[in-house]
Amino acid sequence: MQQEVVNEMLNLRDPIEADNSIESYQYEEFLPPNKSNFNQIGQTIQIDIQATDGYYRPSESYIHIEGNLSRFDNNNRYEQNQQITLINNAIMYLFSSIEYSAGGLVMETLNNPGQTTSILGYLVYPDDFNTSTGLSQCWNKDTTNNANSNEFQRSPAVAAGAIVEGQFTPLKNPNYNQGFAVRRAFLMSGDNNTRGNFSFDIPFCHIFGFSEYDKIMYNIKHTLKFTRGGDHLALHKAGAVTDGNITITEFLGAYRL
Repeated sequence: MQQEVVNEMLNLRDPIEADNSIESYQYEEFLPPNKSNFNQIGQTIQIDIQATDGYYRPSESYIHIEGNLSRFDNNNRYEQNQQITLINNAIMYLFSSIEYSAGGLVMETLNNPGQTTSILGYLVYPDDFNTSTGLSQCWNKDTTNNANSNEFQRSPAVAAGAIVEGQFTPLKNPNYNQGFAVRRAFLMSGDNNTRGNFSFDIPFCHIFGFSEYDKIMYNIKHTLKFTRGGDHLALHKAGAVTDGNITITEFLGAYRL
């Protein structure tokens, strides 16, 4: 006995359905009550959104962070040729734990969020994420372990005279790290007043697994807690470069309505 099977994918006569239930989106920003604990190890940066007559979509929300990188010894800007920058996914390494609560219920707690989100990112992000939106959240993967942004080796100095054929043929630097070079150019290309400044937007979907719940939440209190860690895990530098200091100057949660 034969039975006819119809694949719905090939049914071209179905009417087109238009969803106009949501006409527009906007973002609302929420700030911590003070900035005094932005850079104190072990202190909690907390954002509270009280239960109000509002609709929020955490899956499309993000954290916005601004700050700067400076020398640890004198807080001055680094020189432009210094081989130092933030590591891949550096912002998450600035915190020792992150917690999200909704309606008084803890939805998710991350310890060591730098390592946790990095592992997930390496598994799910395609290679072209580096060259698309990745850098906006400090994501550009390393190609080697080295803190070296020089793609080619320097030719040896020679005495004045005729140039021998092939004498200055460019040679690839085996220690070159493309991800380090891109992040360093992003961070260190400014002048003496802006060099080392950064601004990143970290989407909730990069941090929290529950953000896969792609629904609107209504009249629920939301609480974000970020516990500040040290700076050393977030820095990538050559051995001879002076230790760095990362200062967070702005921190806010942008919730999609």
